[in-house]
Amino acid sequence: MARFVKSLDQLHVVAMRRKLSMQPTSTTEPLAKSPERIAFPQDWLVSLATAPLLIAALGTRTLHDLMLNLSTNSEEILRGDRLPILHFPESDKK
Repeated sequence: MARFVKSLDQLHVVAMRRKLSMQPTSTTEPLAKSPERIAFPQDWLVSLATAPLLIAALGTRTLHDLMLNLSTNSEEILRGDRLPILHFPESDKK
């Protein structure tokens, strides 16, 4: 019986060690930061990427409107109803 109680105590100790090893490390210990890589929080990266994407979207819309206006104006210029009528002299056909 004593041997059974001793093995139960050892089992309890092993279980406690395993439980302690599975727990996360405490947050009071500072993490070592390497000088090569600085970690930014994801919300900072998203907020930093938002402004360039908005500027690109507005820029493409403005460029689209500019190209439409340019094509409309060039069509008006090259339409031909405002061009003068040129009278060529008849050449002698022989």
